[in-house]
Amino acid sequence: MLSRLKNASPKWRLFFGLWIGLELLSLPAAAGFAFSFQRDGDLPVIVEPLQTDQPGVSQFLVTHFTSLDIAVAHDDADIHVKVEDALTEAVLSTDCVRTVGGSARVVTTVPAPSDAATSAGAVFVTVTHSGTKTPDVLIDAGLDYADALPCQAMLALN
Repeated sequence: MLSRLKNASPKWRLFFGLWIGLELLSLPAAAGFAFSFQRDGDLPVIVEPLQTDQPGVSQFLVTHFTSLDIAVAHDDADIHVKVEDALTEAVLSTDCVRTVGGSARVVTTVPAPSDAATSAGAVFVTVTHSGTKTPDVLIDAGLDYADALPCQAMLALN
């Protein structure tokens, strides 16, 4: 193919050069169009469970563009949820809740990243529980569950 281009007339070389230049110039415009098209729909929350050898501990890496809710469902056990920024490892929140009856309850809400228009946020979520059964952890944007009561409020009710 390269030898055919070397032997081509100057008119064809100019044509192919302009064609390749036009293709290269159109790449940023095509990428911007594709990015804006993707951003118009629902933005995904990507949850990746991490393996841990510690009993009673579940960990997740969550990438998000919008604010997200973290909910747990478990039967009568204290559950501690710690949310850390994946980049700076700063603790964003630590919550202790006690769920009653096994229904899902929202533990905490993580705000959207400050530059959500251009990049995603990433957080580590660590769920520690005292029971023998692993709680169901739901992480998504806009969960429609009631808020969980803190551990201290449950102790005051008992």
